[in-house]
Amino acid sequence: MKRIEAVLRAVLRAGCFELLARPDVPAKVVIREYGDIAGAFYDGDEIGMVSAVLDGLAHKLRSGELA
Repeated sequence: MKRIEAVLRAVLRAGCFELLARPDVPAKVVIREYGDIAGAFYDGDEIGMVSAVLDGLAHKLRSGELA
């Protein structure tokens, strides 16, 4: 995590928290919203990385929701 830029790390942490602590928010919404937030700060591969990390986490934490 130290090698990831501070803003990107904060976006990932917030998205992870929301997936863990806010089951009332659909996982797909969390992934899309935090991808949009990353897009406000970055133009490149970072947006895809945020989406991929959160999608992978969502499949582990909320597999029934994404089946």
